Amino acid sequence: MRIALCQRIPIHNSVQDNVGTILTDVRDNEADIFVYPELFLTGYFFDPTIVRDDVEKAMESLRSISEEMDVAIVTGAPEFTDCGIHNCAFAFVSGRTYTYRKIHLPNFPPFDEKERFIPGSEPIVFEHKGFICGLSICYDIFFPELMKHHALKMNADVNICISASPVTSRVAFERVLPARAVENTTYVAFVNNIGPMDGMEFFGGSRLLAPNGDGILTLDEPGTGVITMDKNTLEKAREMRPVLKDSIF
Repeated sequence: MRIALCQRIPIHNSVQDNVGTILTDVRDNEADIFVYPELFLTGYFFDPTIVRDDVEKAMESLRSISEEMDVAIVTGAPEFTDCGIHNCAFAFVSGRTYTYRKIHLPNFPPFDEKERFIPGSEPIVFEHKGFICGLSICYDIFFPELMKHHALKMNADVNICISASPVTSRVAFERVLPARAVENTTYVAFVNNIGPMDGMEFFGGSRLLAPNGDGILTLDEPGTGVITMDKNTLEKAREMRPVLKDSIF
């Protein structure tokens, strides 16, 4: 299974341009799963009145390209409902659509997500080409029970976390990412925003971690990195450290 970590810089409030970036990446790279940052389709600081209609149109474009190319595309975008706006990770998987609504919304400086979004409540995984992938968004990663649930109850092989993490949070993320891999013996794919946006600086640092916590790919600049994940690595890690088999909760 080849995964593409797409550490791209979104164009603020320009859904069509950001969808164009995804379509180009999918056609130009040989990968099975393409992963983009949190709220990539709109930019992290988006204007709902500008992007709402375009986001809804983008859903069909991404679903169609995933079916045409037989790939999975994971990207961040808002979901507009009668109850309010959710911060979501959408997975378009060979013509099917999965929607994860961010459960843990930060509400401490510099974030005000509880003022902007309403929380989700349901863990979501999807299967593609023999790999089960769990979805999470940014602050979720500090709540280990979510990724543990994916691995223990939903048989996840990969935990995907899309993010909008600023430079002030870099150390904390770099400490917990390997722990999430080791404690669940899953791959962890982390794709973060990079560069300045509306007065906030995102640190990038997108990476793929092996089930033993080793970093096997890191992106320091905007761009796309493609790497292979394999089931043998998962099986060996779980034989050496059977944390899932030995879990009692």
